[in-house]
Amino acid sequence: MNFVQYLAAISMTHIVVGSSIFGPVRKIVFQSEKRLMKLIAELISCHQCSGFWIGSIVSMLFAVIDHGYINLRIVAESFMICGPVVSLFADLFYRFKHWLCERCG
Repeated sequence: MNFVQYLAAISMTHIVVGSSIFGPVRKIVFQSEKRLMKLIAELISCHQCSGFWIGSIVSMLFAVIDHGYINLRIVAESFMICGPVVSLFADLFYRFKHWLCERCG
C-alpha cells in the first residue's frame, strides 16, 4: 500500500468507529442481541480493532486490483504489515484529536 491508501484506510476507520455517517449502522449493531452482531459491535467500537481489519482488507483489495490475483504473500503482508500500521495510526490520530480538543476547548 502507498501513503494515500494508508490515509484512506485510517479515514475509513474513523468513519466506521466515530462518525455520524455510520451512526445508524452502529446503532443497529449495538442494539442487536445476536452473537455475531455483538462481535461486530466490539470490533467497530475500537479504533485499533477496526483499523487492523480495515487496513488488512483494504490492502488485499488494492493488491487484487493492482495485480488481478491474490496469493499468500499478499495475505501475509496485509495481516502482518498493513493491518497493524493502520491500527496504530488510527488509534494515535484518535488520541491526538482528543488531546487537542482538551487543550483547545
